[in-house]
Amino acid sequence: MVTKFTPFPADGGGKLRSLAVLRRLASMGPTTLCCFADGTGDADALRAEGITVHEVPWTPGPLTVAKGILPAGSLSAARFHDARLAAVVREQVARQRPDLLQVEYSQLAPHLRAEGARVRALDCHNAEAALVASYAASAPPLRKVAALVEARLLERVERAGLLAADLVSVVSAKDAERLPVQPRRLVTALNGWEPRPLLEPASDPVAVFVGVLGWQPNADAAQWLAQQVWPHVRASLPQARASLVGRNPSPATLALAGDGLTVTGTVPDVQPYLQQARVALAPLRAGGGTRLKILEALAAGRPVVATSVGADGLEDLVGSGVVVADDPREFAARVVELLDDPARAQDLGRAGAAAVADRYSWDRVLTPWADAVQELVARADPEPPRASPARTLPRPRPGQALAGDGVAGSASTVITDLQQSTLAAFRPLLEGRDVALLDFPNHSNCGDSAIWRGEVAVAEALGCRVVYRCETGTYRREDIARLPESTAVLLHGGGNFGDLWPHFHAFRERVIADFPDRRIIQMPQSIHFQDPAALRRTQQLIAAHRDFVLVVRDHQSHALARTSFDCQVLLAPDMAFMLGARPRTHAATQPILALARTDHETLGEALDPVARAEGLNPVDWGRPRPPAHHPEGFLIRLDLGLDRLPPPLRTLGLLERRQGWIYEWQAEKQLQRGLEHLSRGEVVVTDRLHAHLLAELLGIPHVAMDSGYGKIRSYHETWLADSPLAHVETTAKGAVEKARQLSEELVAR
Repeated sequence: MVTKFTPFPADGGGKLRSLAVLRRLASMGPTTLCCFADGTGDADALRAEGITVHEVPWTPGPLTVAKGILPAGSLSAARFHDARLAAVVREQVARQRPDLLQVEYSQLAPHLRAEGARVRALDCHNAEAALVASYAASAPPLRKVAALVEARLLERVERAGLLAADLVSVVSAKDAERLPVQPRRLVTALNGWEPRPLLEPASDPVAVFVGVLGWQPNADAAQWLAQQVWPHVRASLPQARASLVGRNPSPATLALAGDGLTVTGTVPDVQPYLQQARVALAPLRAGGGTRLKILEALAAGRPVVATSVGADGLEDLVGSGVVVADDPREFAARVVELLDDPARAQDLGRAGAAAVADRYSWDRVLTPWADAVQELVARADPEPPRASPARTLPRPRPGQALAGDGVAGSASTVITDLQQSTLAAFRPLLEGRDVALLDFPNHSNCGDSAIWRGEVAVAEALGCRVVYRCETGTYRREDIARLPESTAVLLHGGGNFGDLWPHFHAFRERVIADFPDRRIIQMPQSIHFQDPAALRRTQQLIAAHRDFVLVVRDHQSHALARTSFDCQVLLAPDMAFMLGARPRTHAATQPILALARTDHETLGEALDPVARAEGLNPVDWGRPRPPAHHPEGFLIRLDLGLDRLPPPLRTLGLLERRQGWIYEWQAEKQLQRGLEHLSRGEVVVTDRLHAHLLAELLGIPHVAMDSGYGKIRSYHETWLADSPLAHVETTAKGAVEKARQLSEELVAR
């Protein structure tokens, strides 16, 4: 097990859960704990319980964060990025080859990459990205921007961990809905509490709010309580008093004291404060997970007045110990009612204690997770394979079953299945490797940006470092030649492997010729050649290469590749599906959105003129490069300027660092434009493959018209035939008519 801090004594909600999980693991078999030592833990007490403990000193600070933010991927994850802990985890997993590697917290998910465990599990104490995004709702402008940026970064970290784990546990059904991507196996294991003797009834009208006051949602809750709720309480009940109890209060929080309100700061034990209190408070306006402090108060026999956010995940306790109110005056009224009526407070507290004892014991709430662990371990290979990133898989044989055949289920299940098929295809090729990702799509096609973001996502999920990126115009052979031989070269996928787009295919051929001995992987594409001479030239280059892997994304291309190219051929979904399901960016503004391509890839019938004749006003997605004075235009030009630095400066890692955020920022901006555009339609009709795929991710019913050479039809039949959202037509008129039918069905509902 890997967790943030030594969880004994359990003086916080995170430690309480980690300790409960740790003890459940120890009951299942010999258990080793790897964690940070923050100076408050007692590892010897855990060793006395038979648990092996390996601690690494925790050294938080600006330097730690600055060093960790690039490899960790976000500000909060950087606080826990430590090479020493990573080395301890790798060593213990490699030596012990355990049944289970259990990682607590999404920020520690990179430790799932340690090789040797039969099953890898991630316990999400919160849906972290959604949690940070929720801060923005009540934050001042600068903090709002910072929270939104951190949420976006954390989403990438969280997504990689969710996809890398065999099992993911969350603490509430709502947190399951907030995850940025659905993992292969998900269970809800609630937070719990061990029953304790009830406290004696409180003699005075005292309320208490317990929580780590240095945590932003708790600090915001304390401020809201003191400034907007407490004056109404004192106006109705002048003798009322309240205590804000918790670690690390800021000066602003300490300044809230006064008018019957006390801010204690750190205390050795919260029980005396619960003993004095007639009612406990949970006035949160942001956050996630479930409140262990609510369970603690109820178990002690104290009723709780909470906001909807405060009671999030514990809705079944409303009426059984918990009272909910969100308006400040209503919240104050509920507090006054309980403070002024000791008998009612006592009855409600006892009801809460009975409910916690019945529904929330740790043994009960952790059972779904423990059962899933036992099942997965029983099904896993007896001896997990050791890492071998450089091995070459055998080529598919005629008649061999292909990954992803028979994808079925709802739209969300389809997406999850496609993500797992992608990881299964690439894990033997890439897991743990450094990679160079070539051919950044610095143009207006939103689909290519979605593919790029998916390629980065699969690299992150497999523990790869993207150590080099470039565009076709900024590629230099010497940059890649300097990289270790084990670094794999990834050629950006999507589009077509063939001569439909000569510039990009010539670039691929150049890279293949430049590095005949280095592993090169062509990321998933469709295959189409118009010129037999172009096909022969590509065949000769690939035949001369010693380690070229051609990944295709549909059965038609797979059959062509196996008969045409002398190399390893794999089938995998389009990388855009690694982005996972996405919510619409806004409400639909038109019944049918027609997105029709207007470039030279329209080889058969064109959708654009037919849709226009039907009054749909079709558009293509495309946007010229922004002007230099625009922030995005400035960054693009800065990006190109950095590429022209002399070689000595190019070797200092500057390119890799700048591309890791400029490129991803550009790709995300372009992807968002595409999602915003598609979100305008209640139904989408299109002849672009990636409008088809992104509509699937957005949950929008859509009709795709096949291209002149079968690209869309073949992809749909390979991966999306069972999607309830996706429909394919062979003619433009048929596509428009089907879109109208879907639109009418939506209206009828």
